[in-house]
Amino acid sequence: MTPPWDRLERAQLNTCEPDLEGWISHPAETISALAYLVVAGILCFKYSRRDHLLPVRVLPAIVSCIGAVSLLFHASFRAVFQRLDLGVIPLLTGYLLAATLVHREHVAKSQLKSLAVIFAVLGAAAPQLHIGLGFALVVTQALAVLWLWRGTLTGEAQLDARRAKWLLVCGAVLLGFDHAGIGCLDEGMEHLVQPHAVWHLLSATSIYYLYRTERHIERRWS
Repeated sequence: MTPPWDRLERAQLNTCEPDLEGWISHPAETISALAYLVVAGILCFKYSRRDHLLPVRVLPAIVSCIGAVSLLFHASFRAVFQRLDLGVIPLLTGYLLAATLVHREHVAKSQLKSLAVIFAVLGAAAPQLHIGLGFALVVTQALAVLWLWRGTLTGEAQLDARRAKWLLVCGAVLLGFDHAGIGCLDEGMEHLVQPHAVWHLLSATSIYYLYRTERHIERRWS
């Protein structure tokens, strides 16, 4: 059976994994994207009851959306889903940036939701204009969060933020290598593991620590 996206335009930005015909174009990248859904499930299981009064409780649902869209994109490897894949990430980075501005008292807590929505909408629109613009906005939001966290975290929050940062840095390096065609594996390994697949694992794990960092801070809110 021909997949429904067969006639859609192929994704613009290549990865190390070569295309396969059929329903799953990039098996390694598709399977590794399940890590986001696993992390979302872990966060729900561990923290949903304890954090039900905190704004951060929305993050597992956001991470689930990121995982679902990532699965769709890497299975199809079509341009429309690549833009959608990049467009849902600002739901996460936009929330974290808005919350961090609240933590630093640059904006009022009452503005958290509206500011997060603005950041998410801008992030969703950017890749529709140009895929490079989408990447640039996501990276900018993430770097802004990490920069604003500097010198403001202590104890467990600081430790979790450091873990998240290094997982993201290492993953981002691999992601850059992958899109540049550096470090690609072949000779029977091309659909088992690639730098992009490892990026999924590292970035999904970093989200776990990003959540923990944010909840540490929000639990101190009066």
